Amino acid sequence: MMQEVPVESRFALARKSGNYDFYREAAFNQPSFYPLDQLVDPALYRAIAPWMGRLILPRLEQRQLVKGVFFEVHHTPPDYQHLVGQTVFLRWRKILQLKPLFG
Repeated sequence: MMQEVPVESRFALARKSGNYDFYREAAFNQPSFYPLDQLVDPALYRAIAPWMGRLILPRLEQRQLVKGVFFEVHHTPPDYQHLVGQTVFLRWRKILQLKPLFG
């Protein structure tokens, strides 16, 4: 007896893993690979900017409320060390003098 196989199953294409998939799966591309609580030798490390971290886009349903991005803080100026390891809101400040430059 022959069994009926749904059309979708017969024509479904198996997706092959590509370079991008391998890139995304690599351990060094995961935030957990770079723990925030590690200490670095100040003689060997110099920050490239006073503020460093990871920008995180809000989920689609959060965008109207957030009106910016989330910022996972990795490095700060000395007065803001209490923010390291936290995720904060990051928004552009409205400065009227800059409006002609950026629209």
